[in-house]
Amino acid sequence: MLRLFLFALVFLIPLPVGFVFHKKGDTITWGSFLKSYLCGQFLMWAVFQILAVPMIFLKTSFMLLVVSFSVFMTAAMVLGIFSIIKSPKNFKIKIPIAPVIWVMFLVTIILIGFQAYKYYSSMHIDQDDARFIAEANDVLYYNKMLLYQPETGEYFGNFSGVPIRDVYSPWPIYLAFLSKMTATIPSALAHTYYAPLLLVISYLAYACMGARLFKGTSERVIFLFLVAVIHLYFAGPAINEGAPPVHTLTRIWQGKGVVEAIAIPAIIYQLLTIQEDNSPTNWIVLTVMCCGSCLLSGLGIVLPLILIGIFGIYIICCKRFKDIWWFLLSIAPAGVFEVIYYMSAY
Repeated sequence: MLRLFLFALVFLIPLPVGFVFHKKGDTITWGSFLKSYLCGQFLMWAVFQILAVPMIFLKTSFMLLVVSFSVFMTAAMVLGIFSIIKSPKNFKIKIPIAPVIWVMFLVTIILIGFQAYKYYSSMHIDQDDARFIAEANDVLYYNKMLLYQPETGEYFGNFSGVPIRDVYSPWPIYLAFLSKMTATIPSALAHTYYAPLLLVISYLAYACMGARLFKGTSERVIFLFLVAVIHLYFAGPAINEGAPPVHTLTRIWQGKGVVEAIAIPAIIYQLLTIQEDNSPTNWIVLTVMCCGSCLLSGLGIVLPLILIGIFGIYIICCKRFKDIWWFLLSIAPAGVFEVIYYMSAY
């Protein structure tokens, strides 16, 4: 019962945290909770990235990071809860769509539930996964971050025993944090409990993206249905190992899997949001998503630069020069970590 409570507490934290970005006076709907959960998850990743990387270089204890991050998240939760309480609300649901669309929606839920169940009941292990879990285990056991060689357990006292990208994208340490907070070993957390949640968040990101691409409810349902079917079909063993559906449905708990499954659709969704509502809040959310993606993998540093960079070209072509400063802010986190990474690697 205690572990169930801890899981619920940790995995529901992004919901109130995301309401930090809720605009004052805007009406809260059921859709607001879904978008806020997505934004809250990226805010957690971004804050963890900002705290973890300097602490890794300073060789502080893991517990100092846990306490510091918990304090920040508690403050964000309080602010988010106040935002929920003070904002007007409208939870009425009236969706007049054809019966065939309801059937398609039900099939979509079944497909997503089936995929989540397969994650819970089965697991995929490879060399990268073994390294991630070993690093998380070392962090929990020794209370030190990335100072041990994950394959042999040898103490180095520096970062020569791990790939340099793990220092700048410390996703295994975030898994160790979740393990600490839920009293669960990293392998069980990553393979059994966290993977289904990440899969649901992935489809949440696609649902938000569909809401921006299509105005009608029917079109949005069809879009999410096609995403679920395509993922299921293209995750087969005959497909290239590097295909995004493979990472989504076989090893989403790995950093690059989270990038492909969640970060890419989320950033595309936020770029579409900015196209419709060019407000400072939406640019700040994009900046947070860019920073949060850096925690996940080296791929999470490069891809946001590419996606947002293409949008920057669009801004210049449309002569929206007043948005250039916001554009530079949004790519700053990934740009800084990219520069530091190459300076350290070479």
